[in-house]
Amino acid sequence: MTELRKFYYFTASFLLVGISWVGWNLFSFQQSKPVFGICILKRTTGLACPSCGTTRSILHLLLGDFSSAVLLNPLGILAFIGMMLIPFWILYDYYYSKRTLWNVYTQCIHFLQNKKFSFVVVLLVLLNWFWNIQKGV
Repeated sequence: MTELRKFYYFTASFLLVGISWVGWNLFSFQQSKPVFGICILKRTTGLACPSCGTTRSILHLLLGDFSSAVLLNPLGILAFIGMMLIPFWILYDYYYSKRTLWNVYTQCIHFLQNKKFSFVVVLLVLLNWFWNIQKGV
């Protein structure tokens, strides 16, 4: 299997799992049942990880509460946008035999290899992590 095909299969599988997870939590969220937490770092150390609160942030976006989504975890907005756009992007690439998603992915990898750009990304993730710990997410 080619690297390109593996990328599209992995991306589609990852999206399917992510959308299923959000759907499960949306049902639990609306039923006021406790949501099962899967963060290994938080379960073992009690400290929130940089992505803690992302699922709840997506749930608030789905329910139209943008401010709560941002306060829970800004990464939820990026995840939500990806979960909404990438399935259609995969279908577009498949239908038209293109590889635009792959091209954007390789460009992102190229940008992340730039030390200045990757430093900014790491700094933003660390700031988000610190903020999550301070909020007690």
